[in-house]
Amino acid sequence: MATITARLSPADRGRPLTMDEYLDADYVEGYRYELARGVLEVTKIPKEFPHGMIVWFFQLRLGVYHQEHPGTIARFGGADAYHLMLPTMTSGRNPDVAVTLVGTPKDTD
Repeated sequence: MATITARLSPADRGRPLTMDEYLDADYVEGYRYELARGVLEVTKIPKEFPHGMIVWFFQLRLGVYHQEHPGTIARFGGADAYHLMLPTMTSGRNPDVAVTLVGTPKDTD
């Protein structure tokens, strides 16, 4: 597959990419870029309402759970804190909400 030289944009939706191309690419801002089994998915970043309110609700609940059950949750966050890489599936995902439990093995990269 050819090396990516230009910034990727919504027009590149459906474009086949390797994991390295996905990780090394520059992207036009305002969109979420994810790799799904070697194919680029592009979506608009959701508007704050109602999507942001739903994410906020889940994060509030996780905070309460963390306080009520200390020693269970190591950390939690969203797409800014988590980028899930699935190399065997040639996929990279940015979850809205993700949780790392205490005792979860650390990333090796």
